[in-house]
This record gives sequence, C-alpha cells and structure tokens, in this order.
Amino acid sequence: MEEYRILYLEDNLQSARLVKNALEKALNEGWHHFYIEHVERVFKAHELLFKTHPERTQYDLLVVDLDLGLRSDGSKEISGQEFIRGIRNDERTKNIPIVICSASCSRKDREFAEEKECGFSSKPLNLIGILREMHMTAPIEWKDRIEELLIKKGAYIE
Repeated sequence: MEEYRILYLEDNLQSARLVKNALEKALNEGWHHFYIEHVERVFKAHELLFKTHPERTQYDLLVVDLDLGLRSDGSKEISGQEFIRGIRNDERTKNIPIVICSASCSRKDREFAEEKECGFSSKPLNLIGILREMHMTAPIEWKDRIEELLIKKGAYIE
C-alpha cells in the first residue's frame, strides 16, 4: 500500500476536524493510504516538516489556512502567507505542493496563491473544491486517485 503524507495547518479545531475527516474518508478508499497530520501553529508545522529528515521534508502536500489567529499568549500568530513565503524560499520545500484552504477569499489572497503556485479552496468546507485544487497541484502519483474521486462524486475535471 502506498502512503502519502499531508500536513494541514489550521488554527480552528472545528474546521480542521471537518476538512481532515472529509479528506481522509474520501482519499483512503482503495489502495492508497493518505495520512493527514493537523497542526494549529506555524512553529509546530516547521518542526514537523523536517523532524525525521533535516535535509528534506517528510510531507507530500501542505494544506494551509491563511488566517491563523492568535497564539495562546494572546500575541498574533505568523500568517499563513508568511509561512508559505518561507516554504517557497527554502530549497528543501520550495517545490512542495500547497493548497490554501481559507475563509478569506479576497482577490489579493487569490493573487497570492497564484503567485506562489498554490491551489486555493474557500471555506466553508468544499470537498470537491479541495480535491480539484489537489488534483491541479499534487504530486503526479496522486492525480489518478484524485481524478477517480472527482468523477465518482460527479465533479467536472478541467
């Protein structure tokens, strides 16, 4: 069984549960195993990205919220945009596929996603939207599986 790893950065636990559960249910039908790890804070995401291999990341795809709110001490968390900029500027992660999943749907945010070569899916949860963006940005090995899911759900594939 092939295993793929997704790191999901989202500070809203309710939203995180919905997206994580929906993706795991959809993606894990069949011979693939998609492991989705959820983190609430950027520092934890950075820690996990290189935990087992400092020279490269252990994740195949990132799903990132843009508005990450406040830390437990009340100070502002680094934004999802700042996190993505750091990912794109690091040689070890500059090519990792990223899907932005955010309630913020401004033109500026969509332009940022395009500039950083990220997929973009708006909240509330839109499983078809997330799967379409994953289909466009994910590693080539995933494309058939995601396409199969989209067809099964009656979604048009561009």
